[in-house]
Amino acid sequence: MRGTAVLALPPVMVVALLLLPHVALGAGAVGGGGGEGGCERRCGRMKLPYPFGFSSGCTIQLGCDDDDTDDVAWLGHARELGLFVRNVTARAITVGLSPDCSRQFNSSVAALFSGNHAPCAWNTLLVRSCSPAAQDQDANIKSCKVPPEYYGRWSHSHCSADESFSCIVQRPSNTSGRHFLNRNELLRFECTELVSSIIRYVDASEPQLAVLLDELELDWWVQGQCRCSSHANCTAFTAPTTGQQAFRCECREGFEGDGFIDGIGCLGPGGSKKARKKIYIIASTLSILAICLPSACLLGYKVYRSRKRSKETPRIESFLQKNAGVYPKRYTYAQVKKMTGTFAEKLGQGGFGVVYRGGLSSGRQIAVKMLKNSKSDVEEFINEVASISTTSHVNVVTLLGFCFEGSKRALIYDYMPNGSLERYAFKHSSKGEHILSWEKLFDIAVGIARGLEYLHRGCNTRIVHFDIKPHNILLDQDFCPKISDFGMAKLCQNKESVVSIGGARGTIGYIAPEVYSKQFGAVSSKSDVYSYGMMVLEMVGARDKRINANSECSSQYFPQWIYENLDEYCLGASEINGEIKEIARKMIVVGLWCIQLSASNRPTMTRVVEMLEGSTGSLELPPQVLLS
Repeated sequence: MRGTAVLALPPVMVVALLLLPHVALGAGAVGGGGGEGGCERRCGRMKLPYPFGFSSGCTIQLGCDDDDTDDVAWLGHARELGLFVRNVTARAITVGLSPDCSRQFNSSVAALFSGNHAPCAWNTLLVRSCSPAAQDQDANIKSCKVPPEYYGRWSHSHCSADESFSCIVQRPSNTSGRHFLNRNELLRFECTELVSSIIRYVDASEPQLAVLLDELELDWWVQGQCRCSSHANCTAFTAPTTGQQAFRCECREGFEGDGFIDGIGCLGPGGSKKARKKIYIIASTLSILAICLPSACLLGYKVYRSRKRSKETPRIESFLQKNAGVYPKRYTYAQVKKMTGTFAEKLGQGGFGVVYRGGLSSGRQIAVKMLKNSKSDVEEFINEVASISTTSHVNVVTLLGFCFEGSKRALIYDYMPNGSLERYAFKHSSKGEHILSWEKLFDIAVGIARGLEYLHRGCNTRIVHFDIKPHNILLDQDFCPKISDFGMAKLCQNKESVVSIGGARGTIGYIAPEVYSKQFGAVSSKSDVYSYGMMVLEMVGARDKRINANSECSSQYFPQWIYENLDEYCLGASEINGEIKEIARKMIVVGLWCIQLSASNRPTMTRVVEMLEGSTGSLELPPQVLLS
């Protein structure tokens, strides 16, 4: 394939490509490189950024096993502890902690706390065989119940049905504004096994009620003073395990990389320092190529993009033509530019692309969603057109038209003057300039429920949305909610609306347990019910109490706290009357039913609508799930 691509280009491009490796070698000798020369960053097909790696020369060393079908990385030096690393980001390490009643507690604690990482305070630890005296005297540890229905899913856990567990829910200890579990306090409980864990947290910038099972989150850092590259932000704090100065780097928006001077830094549109030096050497030593290379490269790029599009275009065109009678009007890219005044007014931006305001010739105000040109957005484009075109409901957005022209893809909707629910519902949201009344919040919750009921049961093809969250609920001029953004949606035909998905879908804090872990059963329309419940609880909880990630009581976002404080939960009892308090209570009870861990215990959206529209007196609290 590569040979064909080169031969299809002009001779000067062939010469340039042949010379480039030799010039690059010289550039590498001149430019050098930062980072740890003795650090192995690969484990099979897995590659980690600085400061992580798999050898003794790495700042943060992980274990590696590339003999399995899937490459496996783990925390600490003992693979048998089962502290497998699921994800590493610029802010955290996520460790999978599958239930295991034989996992040694002290050894696990030693592996979780190191000179470069420690567990965050929003982790709840499920433990076994702890000191009875500690449980009697310390409020941070108490007995837990695990429903019998889950034991059948705990294969190879070495746990029996009559096990007695405890849960450690520590109040966070503050270290320079950061919160971690206290290692000495954990050891004082004298537990023998660390069975599993639960992440419960809230992100201040994106308010989320998050409950993730069988996972544990660690904060990480590099020792010393800030050594971040340009275009990177430095977060400095005191390491909880050493008491020494520590820092972490993160590239600013628009840049990619690890952000560290000792790593690759932050790469913008122009690439890395090494890449720029290569270009400089090419330009200074090969003047002829310096004149011809730009046009040759542009031609090569166009050939590459043309071939890439040629593979995708027939697929989408076939899809659109096959269903031409179903879909709304198709516009040209020139028409889209005219509608938006050459994209003059940007309404918002996200991972999908950019949304612009515009207008039709009739005077109708519209929002134009321009999708990024990537493989994933091909799927999103098809999903959104296929999903919304078959719907017609007052609580679901209406697709007015679309554009598909080469690499240009756009979706055209009615303009929603009041923006998204995230903008209005939460006092501590990034755009929380407006606060809605309790009555209006309740009406919005009912409208969303009706929209989801329609998607699950009322439309021609059942649709599971998979990304229900405040940001994807739009509000029209009358604050009527409209479910939007069907890029992750799945269509299903069978009665139970059970679907098969390739990988987790949704947003952390709203994802149903079965979406990211098969042990909780099949993915279905009940996954949307879970997301809806999390959102409703957040709508109520954010109404009168501002809680951020640095507040002393992160644990109050855990559903157990809601059970224990239902009457007082964020209601501002001194400010609201009895009728409003009943509305809030109804929303909380319905939300708790929706977030049951077992999908079979959650109501359908039809039942949710009935509960919301019925009397509060007929509602009963669902059974508590993990903590007693």
